[in-house]
Amino acid sequence: MTSALKLRLGTTFALAIALFVLPGCGGGGRTLKPWFYRFTNAIPNLSALDLYRDKVLVDSGRAYLSSTAYTEMNIEESSFFFDMNEASTSNVIDSIVIDRVDNQSIHIIAIGTNAPGGGNPQPVARMVPIIITRTTPSGNARVIVVHGFQKGIGVQTPNVDIVRTGLIAPIIEDLEFGRSAVRSLTPGTYDFTIRQAGLLKGNIFTKTGVVLEAGKIYLFLLKGVEGSLAPFNPDITIIEEPPRDEN
Repeated sequence: MTSALKLRLGTTFALAIALFVLPGCGGGGRTLKPWFYRFTNAIPNLSALDLYRDKVLVDSGRAYLSSTAYTEMNIEESSFFFDMNEASTSNVIDSIVIDRVDNQSIHIIAIGTNAPGGGNPQPVARMVPIIITRTTPSGNARVIVVHGFQKGIGVQTPNVDIVRTGLIAPIIEDLEFGRSAVRSLTPGTYDFTIRQAGLLKGNIFTKTGVVLEAGKIYLFLLKGVEGSLAPFNPDITIIEEPPRDEN
C-alpha cells in the first residue's frame, strides 16, 4: 500500500470517528436540536393529574388550571409516549404519541370530562398537543386559541366563534372542541366574546380588558363548564408562551 493511500484511509477513518463522537450530534452526524414540552390540566372534574413520559413519572399532582414549565429534551428519540393518569392511581385517562420535530415547542393540554358515562354528550377527557410557533412575532401579538370549554351536563358542546372588540365578523370561526387556531393581532386592549358557531346572538361568555403586547405569544385556553362557579366557570385562561428564536 502506498504512503498516499495510507494517508487517505487514515484521514477518512479519523473523520468518521470525529463525526461519531462529536457532541450534540445524532446518527449520521446530524446536529441534535432541542425539543420542548409543557403540560396544563384543564379537566374540571379531575383535581389532580400525573403525567408520564415513556412510562416515567415526570409530573405529579398537577392541579386544575396549573401548568408546568417547559422541559427541554436533548436526547435523540423520534417519538415520545405520554400517559395521563388520575393522580396517585394507575387509572390511565389518556395516552398519546408525539413525533419529535427539532426546535419545536409542544404544549400538552388536558381537556374534557373524565368518564362522562350514562349517555352524557360532554367531550371525553383527552390530551391535546398544541404546536407553539417559536419565532417572536414582528410588531404584532400571536394568539393561539384552544377550545376546551364545555356546555352543561347533558348538553352537547358546540363549535364556537371568537369575536373581538369592534368587529362583527369573527376572528376565528367554527372552532371544534379540542382544536386550535392561530391569529396575529395588533397590540392593544380587547374584549373577546365566545359564541356558538354561526350565531350572531346568544353569547356564551365574554373576556374583557385583555392586554396584548407586541412581540409576545399568547395561548388562549377556552375553559370551564357552563353554569359552574369559579374556578370551573367559563373563561379564557391566558398563558404566555416564551419565544425561542434560532440564532
